[in-house]
Amino acid sequence: MKQELKKEDYKVVKNNDLLNEKPKDPYTLNQLKLICHLISHIKPTDTNFETKEVSLKELNFDSIENGCNYGIFKSEILELLKKPFELPTKYWVNWFSTLSYKEGVIEYAFDERLKPYLLNLKNNFTSYQLKNILSLKSVYAIRMYELLKQYEVAKTRTIEIKELRSLLNIPRGYRNNNITKLLENIKEELTLKTDLTFNFEVFKKQQKLNEVKFTIQHNKKENKSLSLKDKIKSLKV
Repeated sequence: MKQELKKEDYKVVKNNDLLNEKPKDPYTLNQLKLICHLISHIKPTDTNFETKEVSLKELNFDSIENGCNYGIFKSEILELLKKPFELPTKYWVNWFSTLSYKEGVIEYAFDERLKPYLLNLKNNFTSYQLKNILSLKSVYAIRMYELLKQYEVAKTRTIEIKELRSLLNIPRGYRNNNITKLLENIKEELTLKTDLTFNFEVFKKQQKLNEVKFTIQHNKKENKSLSLKDKIKSLKV
């Protein structure tokens, strides 16, 4: 009989080159969560990518539970096949060689060229529990969590602003002085909902934002219960 994994048992494991991938087009929140969720189904003993199935109910996406139209979700899934990214080998690939959605079930298989980046990883990889990103409300927060999780042991990571824009897929029209506010919002969300928190310092060159230094900390308040004030706010319509 198939043993169902609990949410806390799922772990996302990526080679760091893959973790720092830069998609040509930005992912939606559901698309990125789907990618992470399906990666968490890979077993340490897997040697190949088999075609697998996962039910939509198992994904536990807040946006779907709160009334996301299933037709829209199906469209988002199919759009993933149109969002390639470049590997260090200079090959442009997609996450999946096959991906379909029918009657509440997603059928998928990862692209074979991703084997060195997802299977049997021994070094140069980052892992985290899937539950840390499932309740996050923005793609920026999920990507920032991954980028900082990679350097959690080192406790610091410095990223040039141009690189940060590319890694987070920040629109060109987004001004540098708005990035500080974005990072503040991300920090607040990660601190509230994940096992990681951070502080950051911006450095300017010729009066323009040049790079950001992140100081990374393990968040000991992970899964803390909501305060009475927050509970009351959550009840307001």
